[in-house]
Amino acid sequence: MAQTTKPKAKKPSRTARLAKIRARADEIGRAIRIRKSRIAAGGGGAFTTVPIKRGECVGFYLGAAGKRSENRDYIVEGDGGPSRDAYDEAGRLVVDGRKVNCHDWTADDWTKLKKEATWAGVESSWTRRFINHASAAHQNVALCTDSGHRFGRSHAFYAKADIPAHSELYFSYGAGYWSARGIVPEDPAQE
Repeated sequence: MAQTTKPKAKKPSRTARLAKIRARADEIGRAIRIRKSRIAAGGGGAFTTVPIKRGECVGFYLGAAGKRSENRDYIVEGDGGPSRDAYDEAGRLVVDGRKVNCHDWTADDWTKLKKEATWAGVESSWTRRFINHASAAHQNVALCTDSGHRFGRSHAFYAKADIPAHSELYFSYGAGYWSARGIVPEDPAQE
């Protein structure tokens, strides 16, 4: 009796694969809520409401490109000291059904916030404003700087490990970021 072989499934095109990755990143972006960071002086933090699998694209950094250095080739904006969630004309939070600007909010202001907030920025991004720095033991996302040829944006965040729902997202700002400011960064409180 002759064996019949199944025809191989056609591999999706590169364009289709990238569109699927992009769609999932957009889905994750819609599931991000902003609330008080687990880092005491961290101001607001980005929390996922859905689980994220290791390796998934979480979102895109929309900050300004900077001079490449050994530590990083991007500028983390919103660096204004204790109120690190800087002003952004297009970026707003939706809190209790109203859009608010978090310019000059301190960690105490975030603590007073009763509900999680939703990012409603148009020209900005929650990735640019609310993913805080943590040491390697706490980092759950990494910034990839060579995704421009895939997505047209050079900086994409990817999950370093499986991230459970309701977790805050953390990555490394780079050692040079902190040493240039003479700051020793804090880590988040244990969940």
